[in-house]
Amino acid sequence: MTTRSRWRPQDIAVLAQGAATLVYAASDTFADVDLWWHLRLGDDIWARGGLPWRDIYSYLSKDGPYTNHEWLAELMMSRAFAWGSDAGLVLLKLLLTFGIAGLLVRHLRSSGATLLASVLIGVTSILLFLPGFGTVRPQQFSYLLFTVTLLLLAATADRPRVGWWLPVVMAVWVNLHGAVLTGLAVVVAWWVAERCVSLFTGTSARLGVLQVLASFAALIVNPWGPAILEFLRGAVSARPELTEWNPIEFAGLEGVLYGTALLFAVLGCSGRWRPRVPALVVVASTALAPLLARRHLPFFVLATAVLAGPAMVRHVHDVVAARWPAGVARHEGPSWRWPVVSVLFVEAALLFALSVPRIRCITVEAQHYPIAAVTTLKAAGATGRIATFFDWGGFVLDTLGPELQVSMDPRRETVYGAEAYGINEQFTLGLGDWDALLVREPRPDLALVSKAFPTFNLMRSHPGWSLVVEDQGGGLFVREDSKVAAAVRHAAASVVPPEAHCFAAARAWLGGSTPRPRAILGAAWPHP
Repeated sequence: MTTRSRWRPQDIAVLAQGAATLVYAASDTFADVDLWWHLRLGDDIWARGGLPWRDIYSYLSKDGPYTNHEWLAELMMSRAFAWGSDAGLVLLKLLLTFGIAGLLVRHLRSSGATLLASVLIGVTSILLFLPGFGTVRPQQFSYLLFTVTLLLLAATADRPRVGWWLPVVMAVWVNLHGAVLTGLAVVVAWWVAERCVSLFTGTSARLGVLQVLASFAALIVNPWGPAILEFLRGAVSARPELTEWNPIEFAGLEGVLYGTALLFAVLGCSGRWRPRVPALVVVASTALAPLLARRHLPFFVLATAVLAGPAMVRHVHDVVAARWPAGVARHEGPSWRWPVVSVLFVEAALLFALSVPRIRCITVEAQHYPIAAVTTLKAAGATGRIATFFDWGGFVLDTLGPELQVSMDPRRETVYGAEAYGINEQFTLGLGDWDALLVREPRPDLALVSKAFPTFNLMRSHPGWSLVVEDQGGGLFVREDSKVAAAVRHAAASVVPPEAHCFAAARAWLGGSTPRPRAILGAAWPHP
């Protein structure tokens, strides 16, 4: 007896079209200010074969252990870049993207949705938070593990013991990114709602409570043990000075994306196919989160797709069946006409071809970086200390550290105390006692200042400092009595900034891809 093949030409065409759309959309990548230092720290971990005990890249870093909670993500990013340069990083990002989309499609298919509906929802969900995939960041690991967490919670309705995988997910997640607390919060919200329901139905929720406690305990599975809990608590506090920690803006594209996700959530949580109470609680909670910080929008989209997606598909199916019953009856029937299938294949092939240049190059937007200043410092062989604008600290750290130590970089509370952060912020913004950073010991030899703040003009008239390099974004100032002043001035007269537009080429030119000697890295590790 012969059986009909599971995969029809139109099925393969739909999958190819969905895959090509994701590759084309998600492969467009730019180098943000965090990518440089993430790779530098990952390179150091690989070169030294362990985690650093203290920071060696800043002269204002706090005493005590350096809690790098993203160490595993940085190590994976570092190895991807070492293996495939720009393409390696982009392929790592695409792997995470397809992991999310594949899980969504499989989940929706298992709930009875057609392949076309499953692919449409999976691809649309990714596109709704596509800005989160504009670069390569540890946070993208959180998107995948958040999806896994939601799927495990949804599966506990029929198979309660599946929840024992949640602690495993948390143990991995806590070494990748701080958003593990978001996943844990969803687990708690789910089981609190489950417990409230059990009070009315008379069912037992004891197993769920044990799984929640095990998930909490799994957070200590990291190199710092229980100490990371206090660190993570501070790391997720409000950061109004950072754009991604501000509420979403409804007037622009962000508002449209949020509104679309909210419409899907309402559609999926209404009617007779509405999800279970715990799922409703999680969707509602994640819907409120972007109103506090825009970085939570992807979690709301994922919660809607996983928990409300199956109900949304059934709801739409009922509406279509009521209006066009004949069309619904034959939606799994005859194959599509070959011209339609052929067009889908051709479009998919075209999108894949157009994606190749995007995969091979991570764009460096030169106007956002002090490339002329760093090229000058590299040519001068500058060492010592440099007062830096917050966003540029990680860029300088990668290309010139640790011989030239920064005052501040985006690692924030992982490295710096409140006093150091405050004095550097005053310097950056040109507020209050703005030049305290310049006169306190140890004094910086150089200062890298953005033109976006008053500090640039204040530095031009500050006694004892002179401007040696100026470009469209900012300027490099040198302390006149510094040991490196003469060398920097000499280099500035003949420096030629690189014209590389791709990340790997720019990083190689500026020295960021150069491995740090083990003798230098040894200062960051405890002696045996």
